[in-house]
Amino acid sequence: MKSSFCLRVEIHLGDIIAREGDVFGDGVNITARLQQEALVNEVLISESVYLNIKNQADTGTDPIGKIDLL
Repeated sequence: MKSSFCLRVEIHLGDIIAREGDVFGDGVNITARLQQEALVNEVLISESVYLNIKNQADTGTDPIGKIDLL
């Protein structure tokens, strides 16, 4: 029996607060909003991640433009 697996990955660098088994903060909020924009089998990164990896020779990205996360 063939099974299918759908994956969506969102990566953001930002501050979070961990308290009583839960996490809060802009880092969590932005990642959650990115998740709503991701297509199946797609990896989305925030601008903060892009700025940290853009000069790495072995890392390729395809810009999709700005997404309004509000």
